[in-house]
Amino acid sequence: MPLLTTCIGAYPKPDYVKLPDWFNVPAGPDTADPTKLWLDAMEGMGADAEKIVARGIRAAVNDQTDSGIDIPTDGEIARENYIHYHCRHLNGFDFVNLTEKEVRGGTYSASLPSIVGPVSVKDSSIDAVSFEDAHRHNDLALLEHFKTTSVIFGAVAIAKSQVESVEEIKERLLLALNHIDHDRLIAAPDCGLGLLGRELAMAKMRNLSLAAKSI
Repeated sequence: MPLLTTCIGAYPKPDYVKLPDWFNVPAGPDTADPTKLWLDAMEGMGADAEKIVARGIRAAVNDQTDSGIDIPTDGEIARENYIHYHCRHLNGFDFVNLTEKEVRGGTYSASLPSIVGPVSVKDSSIDAVSFEDAHRHNDLALLEHFKTTSVIFGAVAIAKSQVESVEEIKERLLLALNHIDHDRLIAAPDCGLGLLGRELAMAKMRNLSLAAKSI
């Protein structure tokens, strides 16, 4: 049975989804008011904002399946940045009443979601963990620590424009399989193809899929 594939993290937003993200605003990850920026952008898209975001999610899913990905994701199309997107899936955060905090060692101040209670995962069942390996190879013996959990294994880089060859991806996946059961390894890019643009993202996913299906 071939390895399964998925795609985690941010996928390139379609042009018609006019939402900010840390890689498409001038301040990058150092935006002083990311929540307000995102809310303003949602309002700017008008009454159909949610439909526009849903259309963007469908486009991201279609790109993934067209590229051969077995388990497509929403591409985090609706997100303002990766931290807040994650926090919106946790209990204990208030995105209405914000708190101003100094961040990055006092480099700047930002209005951030307030912690108003114990932080916990809304869905406490964790079936898989992400293991980024393409940008910088890990000691694959680390995979042996996961006895029952599935591992989403990053096999293509998200900060390099070079498209990895099918053979290159396959070779690394085979090495990983020396340390984890075949049915618990899921091939993926490292987290977030959003920086690369749609065409390059799809080229990388196509080769990832071909490599996984050849094992």
